[in-house]
Amino acid sequence: MRRICVIFTILIFSVVNANACDYEFSNFGDSKDAIFAKSEVPPISFPDTFGGESVIIPINEICNDEKLKFSKLEYFFIENKLVRIDLIRILQNDRNLMDHAMQKYGKFDLPKKVQVNDWRGSYSWEKGNELITYAVFDIPDGHAENLRILNKLYFNNIADYYEKVGKWEDSQKE
Repeated sequence: MRRICVIFTILIFSVVNANACDYEFSNFGDSKDAIFAKSEVPPISFPDTFGGESVIIPINEICNDEKLKFSKLEYFFIENKLVRIDLIRILQNDRNLMDHAMQKYGKFDLPKKVQVNDWRGSYSWEKGNELITYAVFDIPDGHAENLRILNKLYFNNIADYYEKVGKWEDSQKE
């Protein structure tokens, strides 16, 4: 009987791990090579003139979580170092990304008397060296969810990047 319980426990944990969605397989600070190596379909890359580069990939290339189907992953690099991960889910009539964020990074309270699907807003919290922000907002014909993960060790890189972008934007007004 004990052997059956052990086998059953191992089987359950194997299934849970198989369904885990590990989009943080590459560490913050790593180059984009890991992202390109992980996906069978080449990710789409958008470099900019400020040292930033967005690498976009459908989430199903990284994990098989049916609840996150139709989501996209965006890995953002500055000087070829991973500094931000975004999961974006649009026009889906659920809060699967919110559920995922709460399960993976910790729960947060929503306003009382507001149904989950009616709530719009954002919530930010910390977990270890990561700053997590979940947001849901209206867009034409529906809503969008965004889960953003930043590593505190790269805040200066991000700030310097956005300072360059801001200076360029200001120069375009003149």
